[in-house]
Amino acid sequence: MEVKETMLTYIKEEKECCTKILANRKSSLSSFIDYMKENKALKRITVLATGSSLNEVNCCKNYLSDILKVEVDIKNPFIYKYYENYTDTDALYIGVSQSGSSYSTIEAVKKVKENNCDHFVLTSNLKSAISRATSNLIDMGCGEEKVGFVTKGFSATVLNILLMGIEGALAKGTIDLSTYESEISKLEATIAKIDDIIGKSMEWFDRNEAEFKKAKRVVAIGYGAGYGIACEADTKITETVRIPCTGHELEEYMHGPYLELDDTNYLFYIESKGILEERNNLLKKYTSDYTKHIFTVTCGNSQNPKDIAIDCNTGEYFSTLLLVIPFQVLAYRLSKSIGIDLSVSPFPDFDSVLKSKVK
Repeated sequence: MEVKETMLTYIKEEKECCTKILANRKSSLSSFIDYMKENKALKRITVLATGSSLNEVNCCKNYLSDILKVEVDIKNPFIYKYYENYTDTDALYIGVSQSGSSYSTIEAVKKVKENNCDHFVLTSNLKSAISRATSNLIDMGCGEEKVGFVTKGFSATVLNILLMGIEGALAKGTIDLSTYESEISKLEATIAKIDDIIGKSMEWFDRNEAEFKKAKRVVAIGYGAGYGIACEADTKITETVRIPCTGHELEEYMHGPYLELDDTNYLFYIESKGILEERNNLLKKYTSDYTKHIFTVTCGNSQNPKDIAIDCNTGEYFSTLLLVIPFQVLAYRLSKSIGIDLSVSPFPDFDSVLKSKVK
C-alpha cells in the first residue's frame, strides 16, 4: 500500500535536507559567491517575497544586513510590480519562491529583468514558471514538497539565505576565515538538534492537546529574528487549523492589537534570546493577568508544561531553524486532532480562478 506524504513526512526530512544544503553550499551558491567577489562595493539588497517566503526572509533579513554590511529591504512583489515607479539599478534583487510558481513574484522578477537589474531567484524547482522569467536561479536543494503547507522548504530557505550571508561575506571581505568557520560550526550544531526538537515538539503537543483543541483565537508574538517565526506561525495555523491567527512583532503588538486581549486569546511567545528579551518577559507577565492560555517557545530553559525549551545557544538567527518546528508540529497535529483533512482543499478552484500560482 502506498504511503501518502503528510506535513510530518517533510518535517522529519528537515535534518537530512539541511545537512545536505550545508555540505553542498559552495557549489549551489557558486554564482552568488562569484557575484559578491566582483561586487564588493554592493550596498543594497532588495528581496521580493510573499507568503511563507516572506516569513523566511524576515527570519534572516537582519543577519544578512549585518554580515554583508548592506541595507536589506523587503518588497511585496505585486506592490513593486504595479505601484512602484522606481527601480534601484544599484541594488541586487533576490526573488524567493520555493515552488517557483508564485505569480506575484514571477511578475516582479520580470520587472527587475526588464530594468536590467542584477538579480537572483532562490527556488526549489529549476523547471518551474519562474525559470522562464530568468536564468539566474539558485537551487534551494530541498526538492519538491508535495504537501502545500511547506515545512521542509521553510527550513531550507532560511538556511540558504543564512548561507548566502556567510558565503557572500567571505567573498565580499566583510568577515575573515576564522569568523566564517565559526558561523559554519554554529550552523552544524543547530542542524544536529533538529530531530531532538521534533521529538520535544511532539511531547509538547501531547501535554497540551486538550487545551490546544479549545483554541478559537491564536496570537503569536516574536521579536528580532523571532518575528519571522511569529509570521510563519500565523501562516501555518491559519492554513491548517483554519481559525483566526495573527503573528505580531513584539512592539507592534503593544500598539493596538493588545486591545482585543481576553481569556479567549491563546498567546504564543517566541523567545529567541535577543536584546528585547526583558521587554518580552514584561509583556508576557502583563498578559498573563488576562488570559491563562500562554505558551512559550524558547531558546532557554523552562519547567512550565505549557512551554517548549529548544535549548539552543548558537545565536538568535540560527535558532530560527529550530524555533519554527514546534509550530509546524502544532499545525499538523492540531488540524488532525480536530478532524481537518489537509489533503482536501476547502477551495479547490481558488488557484485556477485567481491564478495566484502558475505552472
